Amino acid sequence: MAAVCRTLLVATTLLTAALVSSCLLYAEDEPLFARPSDAVIAKGNEVLKRVNSQTREDAQKLNGWPWSGQYYAGDGLAFNLRLAIAPKAGVVYWCDGDLGGLYELNVGSFQEDKDGYIHLTFDRKGVKDTGSAEGLHPVLVPIRWGDCRYLIPDNEMIDFCNHINSGSQYVSRAARFLRHVDDRDKKTSGVPKIPPKYQMYLLKVPLDAEVIWIGETVILERKGRWPPGKHRVTRVRLNRGKGDGLLPGMTLFHPKSPDLRVVDVTASTCHAEISEYVSEEDAADMGDAKMPQIRLALRYSTRASDSSADDSAKK
Repeated sequence: MAAVCRTLLVATTLLTAALVSSCLLYAEDEPLFARPSDAVIAKGNEVLKRVNSQTREDAQKLNGWPWSGQYYAGDGLAFNLRLAIAPKAGVVYWCDGDLGGLYELNVGSFQEDKDGYIHLTFDRKGVKDTGSAEGLHPVLVPIRWGDCRYLIPDNEMIDFCNHINSGSQYVSRAARFLRHVDDRDKKTSGVPKIPPKYQMYLLKVPLDAEVIWIGETVILERKGRWPPGKHRVTRVRLNRGKGDGLLPGMTLFHPKSPDLRVVDVTASTCHAEISEYVSEEDAADMGDAKMPQIRLALRYSTRASDSSADDSAKK
């Protein structure tokens, strides 16, 4: 119980520190996040206090809501997502970092459907009028992975499956996905139970695939990907497809090359893309130059630790 109280105190302090600044990040002339008003900041603090109170209560109950509490995802530096949620208290979501203090803050309510999905309704709309906090999908999927609790945005479930397939079951204070702050030192183990529609993305054994064709490299403007801006994109064809278990959205790894993301599949082959963010200056200099890290016969794996730089040894 003392550990729970210490965690809540630290998280409350973090929010208070973030709220000191209302500086926002900007991409050229378009703000990435909606500016929180003083009234929204005050309401966010009120909801956070209620979440902290109810989390302490739920921790003492045998039938308390198991997902109450605070969740964190980020690198601890430039970009950090935080969510506090409890049934009677509501939900508060904020995003902060060392580049500009508080980037986004939103408060609201939620409902849990019959399948366990959590549907968020925020008080104000984001910059792009999405109806939810900018950067956070309004539907969350509660997941237990070993001793850890996660709230995975529904539009990130395939990425979460990729994370599991990659073998990245390490404990880290930095988190790729929203993980309960009380579980940050706990271990993941085994395979988590996920909704049926995503189970096909979890592989029982790793898949290897070889590059058999390399397309042109192009510079594309991708606002929907972080960081927004220009990306150098190269499409390749791999010698594995749907019949082998590969599906659109899956990720393959190589230690000396950027990750590949599958974009379409046939029964025996697939197309995948490498996408790297580039500055305006670099984009002008690169033109259609091929990425030096990609070549024919390079072998990728869905498990990060199984990909190898010595491809000739596998032939």
